Amino acid sequence: MELLIPEVGLIFWMLLSFSFLLFILGKYAWPIILSSLKKREDYIRESLITAHKAQDDYYRLQKDGSEILNKARVQQEEILMEARNLKETMLADARIIAQEETKRQMELAKVQIQLERDRALADLKKQAALLSVDIAEEILKRELVDSKEQDRLIQQLLDNVKLN
Repeated sequence: MELLIPEVGLIFWMLLSFSFLLFILGKYAWPIILSSLKKREDYIRESLITAHKAQDDYYRLQKDGSEILNKARVQQEEILMEARNLKETMLADARIIAQEETKRQMELAKVQIQLERDRALADLKKQAALLSVDIAEEILKRELVDSKEQDRLIQQLLDNVKLN
């Protein structure tokens, strides 16, 4: 039963040993352990603050990246729209220039055709006049008495003349 009810001397020495152990631990071990725990707590707190800052930076950068991407898409659309408008303008200008050039070529061709026609008519008139002079000359060379003879001669000269 000694174990269940200890003696006063045993309790005294146990308290004295325990007090001495507490004193030694309180003097040397607890300050070191508490300072280590304090350092660890500070390190964890700083790590959490840094992690929160990093997370905030990440979300801010992600938001900024999304905004930049959206701006780039808007600029891309604007550039494509400008390119389409420029293409349409260039095509319209090219059509107008082509139509004007075609019209100018047509007018030039009409003028050239008219000039060639006028030259051909002038040449034809000149040949007709020369032919008339030749016929008159032949008629005058021969003194013809009869109008039938004149008609036959004119017909013969006309048959002999080759038109160009």
